[in-house]
Amino acid sequence: VDEISWRLIWEKNLKYISIHNLEAS
Repeated sequence: VDEISWRLIWEKNLKYISIHNLEAS
């Protein structure tokens, strides 16, 4: 996996976690 793909996956995961945390709180 190159750096750009990894960055996209990381940002996608961060968005998912942020949304999940908002729903949980």
